[in-house]
Amino acid sequence: MRVWEIFFLKASSLLFALSLELFAVDWDYTHSFYLKKDQIARVKVDKGLSYKLAGELFFRWTLFVNEGLVVLLKYEGFPHQYVLYKKWGRDTIRLVIDKKPSKEWLESYLLIKFEDFDPKRKVAVLKVFVANPPKNLDVSFIDPKRK
Repeated sequence: MRVWEIFFLKASSLLFALSLELFAVDWDYTHSFYLKKDQIARVKVDKGLSYKLAGELFFRWTLFVNEGLVVLLKYEGFPHQYVLYKKWGRDTIRLVIDKKPSKEWLESYLLIKFEDFDPKRKVAVLKVFVANPPKNLDVSFIDPKRK
């Protein structure tokens, strides 16, 4: 390798590491759900001090086959279906929960990440992350009742 190629590789890896630190998301809320099949998890999103209901999210998993977890989700009255895998880029659902027009960095969003599946207990671990840059939402997590 030539000297400039080595310099370029080292400089690009340093810039990548710095960008990870500079643009890391500081999550406002996080919660892990340990769900058996068809157990419903709830996330309530309230707007600021008025506590006017902004949205309610329901989700559950129905099938684990070929390393894929089928997740059914309902947010603001609209049903969605996703298949999540434990591979990077295929393990996360992203929902915008409070959009600010023309200011993408100010929009609040929610991520649901497929963390793990225990085949013995038939329990899926789904972790929820909420980013709320304007700090105008109150989020609460409601675990399903244990049987």
